[in-house]
Amino acid sequence: MIVPNADLKFARDTLRAFIDAVALARALQELQPQPYSLKIARNAAFDVAVISWCILFGSDHAHHQKLHWKHMFDADPFRDGLLAAVGLTLDEWSEYRKVLVDYRNELAAHRDLNPDTTHHPNFSKGLLAADFYYERLRERIQVETGQPPEGGTLTEHYSERHEVFLKQMTTAIASLAN
Repeated sequence: MIVPNADLKFARDTLRAFIDAVALARALQELQPQPYSLKIARNAAFDVAVISWCILFGSDHAHHQKLHWKHMFDADPFRDGLLAAVGLTLDEWSEYRKVLVDYRNELAAHRDLNPDTTHHPNFSKGLLAADFYYERLRERIQVETGQPPEGGTLTEHYSERHEVFLKQMTTAIASLAN
């Protein structure tokens, strides 16, 4: 089956999976006391977030990673805008990216028996990078399909999802206590 504009659709879906997973992981982290089942859910959401982010910003193998930013956008202008959006130098970005890729490689997508990674990386810069990618993607969607992109910004989507997840999890925990 051929999916029209598959790269645009799947990139948007991957960004949404990333945002939803970060929002869920953070909402679950905020809940205290935290039942063991929610710790498992939080860790699973975190792994999905890392894997989704790495699809867009991790390895850029042309044959395997069609949604990586280097294949979706003009690399030099995108890189310059990305660095400005996340407020990092190229070296700092490379270090940040390495932390997420190492986590994916050692703990999320693969299992290293002696991982160097010992804790979850911080997603603050990853969210900024995803937001920048999303805005460039929205521009491509407009140009290539002639359709205005649907929905608000990725930051708005994240905030909405985080609020919904936090409310749902709080309600669920309260019902378990009764």
